[in-house]
Amino acid sequence: MEKLIMFPLIVIVLLNFTLSTTAITFEEDTTLSKQEGIAFKKFKARVTPKLTHDYQKEDLFLLRHLRAKHFDVTKAENFILSQMKWRADNKMETIHQEDWSDMNDAYGMRSEGYDRDGRPLIVWELGDWDLRKGALAGKMDRIIRWTYKNWDAATKKVRDLELQNKNVTRWSMVIDLRNINSITNVNSASFPYYIAVSLGLDSHFPHMVEKIYLLNTPGLFETVLTLVKPGMAKGTRDALTVYGKNEADWRPVMKAVVDPAELPQRYGGLKEDPH
Repeated sequence: MEKLIMFPLIVIVLLNFTLSTTAITFEEDTTLSKQEGIAFKKFKARVTPKLTHDYQKEDLFLLRHLRAKHFDVTKAENFILSQMKWRADNKMETIHQEDWSDMNDAYGMRSEGYDRDGRPLIVWELGDWDLRKGALAGKMDRIIRWTYKNWDAATKKVRDLELQNKNVTRWSMVIDLRNINSITNVNSASFPYYIAVSLGLDSHFPHMVEKIYLLNTPGLFETVLTLVKPGMAKGTRDALTVYGKNEADWRPVMKAVVDPAELPQRYGGLKEDPH
C-alpha cells in the first residue's frame, strides 16, 4: 500500500508508512492510497490554475472537495469550481468584516474555544433562536448567512492550525436545543432554514465537521432530523450524536471532549455564558 501524506502546500509520497496520531480523522484526512494519490495529482493540476485565492490551492482544501466526490476528478472539478463561484457571489471573503450586531444576541452562535484534541469548537444555542420571527421579518437569508459566517470562522481556525502543522483538519459543534418549541423554531416557517443549512454544510464546508453533539433534544426535533438527514452526506450523519434533556447523560461527555476552561457554564464548563 502506497500512502500519500498531505501537509499544507506539499505532497510527500511514502511507502509502508503508518502515521501515529491521536485523532483518527487526521490520518484519514491526510493519507491517500496510490490510486487516490494519482487522482489527487490529476485533480490538482486541472483545477489549481482556475482558482483565485492561495488558500484554495492548498492540498487539504483541494482534497476535501475531491473526497466529497469520491475521487471522481471530473465531478470534483465541477464541484470545487461551483463552490468557489458561490463564495465569490456571496462575498464570503469579506463576511467577517460585516456588521453582525443584529445577530449576536438574538441568534447565539460562535466559534468557542477548542476541544481536547485541539479542534475549534462551535457552540450553537439553536433552541433559543426565534426562527419564525426572523422569517416573518424577512431575515431568513441573513440568518442562514450568519450560520455560514460562524462555520467559516471555525474553518479559518482549522486552516491556521494546519499552517502551524498541527494535527487538526476539522472542527466540532455543540448544538443546544434547550427551549426549542413549535412556536419559535420547529414550524413551517423554520423548515427552509434547516434544509438550507443542512445542505449547505456539506456543499460549502465539505469534510470540515468532526463531531456534532445535539444536546437537550426533545422528541419534537425528530421532525427536523427526519427532514434533513436524507440530504446529509454519510460523514455528516455519522458525526451526529443526539442526547436528550437529561443532563446527566451529556454533561460527562462534554467534559470528556472539551476542557471545562473552554466550555460555557451552561454545559458544565467554567467559561462565563455570553448571555
